[in-house]
Amino acid sequence: MNSSLCSTPQRSSDLSLLTTLSRHRSMRMEIMRAQFLGLLGP
Repeated sequence: MNSSLCSTPQRSSDLSLLTTLSRHRSMRMEIMRAQFLGLLGP
């Protein structure tokens, strides 16, 4: 019972960390694509 009580906040923090990581990764992909298009551009 005590372990489940401890694991619930940890799980929610993991979920928020996962969403932050995915958002950061998509942002990095956008930046890399912009740099790649900049290299191809004029």
